[in-house]
Amino acid sequence: MPILDDTALISLQKQLDQSLQKMLKPSSGLSRDHEALRDGYKLVKVKQGQHLYTRTRANSPFLEVLSIGHSLQSLDDVLDLCYTPTSEELRMVEGLVHGEKYLDAAVLETTFTATLDDPFRWFGIKFKQHFMIGGFEKRQTTYAEYSGTTIDELGQRVLFVVRESLDQQPPASTPDVVCYKLRSVTLFTECQNGNIQDIHYSYTDPSGKFPAWLFNQQLVIAMPITHRMTLLAQKKRLLLMAKHKPLDYEERPTRSCSSCADKLGVFRHKRFCLACNHVMCRRCTVKVPQALPMGSVAHVEFCKRCFLSAKDPNVPSQHLAWMDEDAIQFSVIARRRFYSSQPSAPPSMTPTSVPDEIKYRRSSVGYRNSSITTTASIADLNHIEEQSPIFAQMDESIKTQRDLVEKIRSEFNRRN
Repeated sequence: MPILDDTALISLQKQLDQSLQKMLKPSSGLSRDHEALRDGYKLVKVKQGQHLYTRTRANSPFLEVLSIGHSLQSLDDVLDLCYTPTSEELRMVEGLVHGEKYLDAAVLETTFTATLDDPFRWFGIKFKQHFMIGGFEKRQTTYAEYSGTTIDELGQRVLFVVRESLDQQPPASTPDVVCYKLRSVTLFTECQNGNIQDIHYSYTDPSGKFPAWLFNQQLVIAMPITHRMTLLAQKKRLLLMAKHKPLDYEERPTRSCSSCADKLGVFRHKRFCLACNHVMCRRCTVKVPQALPMGSVAHVEFCKRCFLSAKDPNVPSQHLAWMDEDAIQFSVIARRRFYSSQPSAPPSMTPTSVPDEIKYRRSSVGYRNSSITTTASIADLNHIEEQSPIFAQMDESIKTQRDLVEKIRSEFNRRN
């Protein structure tokens, strides 16, 4: 039985679109930061290139939060992390974001999904349950999510995600769970100078017995999280790589670490990478939180080589045996081609809106992996994006370890 009928869905999507259009309003020559100050926000923190603003909301003790920054280098990370059309991928992302505080998540209803013209397009109803920041009570919310792409009045491409809790929340699963309210609008704008500007507005009413002063304090500490998106997207690709193992997964060498080439034996415990099944030492192990079906999180282990390869949205070709035509159509490479080839709109174009005669269709929520590419597509990409400092540092660390091992071996052979 559907949660909302077609009329309620149309009304809800128009409501979310109005929130989107409000965030896309013309800047009148002012920067986003100046607009925030003009609208009554107060700058409270600058972190990782993000400016965090808060303001008091009428008739509520809880703060509205606005984050503005330029911490992203590519829209690919947004596409990989934020597009979660299935319950499996939603749980994966919620487990990465909330860690040990994660409890459960699900896609309850899908109205429309991605197309080749708009690979970020999605509208439907989702559910998530977790421990609230700074508190010990379980919280859950059932919310509508609307995502897609549009063009602002400056002709810049914008990826948007709008979320809002339903007015009528389904009853909590257990008596110790409190339903909370969420409202958020997130914009990722591809500026004309090539930078990615991210703007995130959110308002959360935790409900229950949660002191407003404590929640507001914890909210300012935890926000913003946009600077973590690149790393979270990379970890999600790792988990997808582990799900679709290469054909020669069981035929991997087991005598030395695949990252630093150091010998492993009785006195040096060997670990196995969940993605490639190569052995690795403790120093070359990267732990990633993975959501489990029973509502908990396990920390699975990957090697540094797979961790570094997951920077690129293109999954290695040895992970392609499982693919079907539907997965290829909605792969990252199709989205990369779309965003690299689509011309910028002229400045006269206005943001897209929802027509009154929009027709909704309900679709079953089947598994569709949106992070796999085709072999031919990989051959088309001859470049890899510049590494961020943390990745470059890890690469350098691996090279240094290998050089050190070689020097020790050479000195040992020389003396013998």
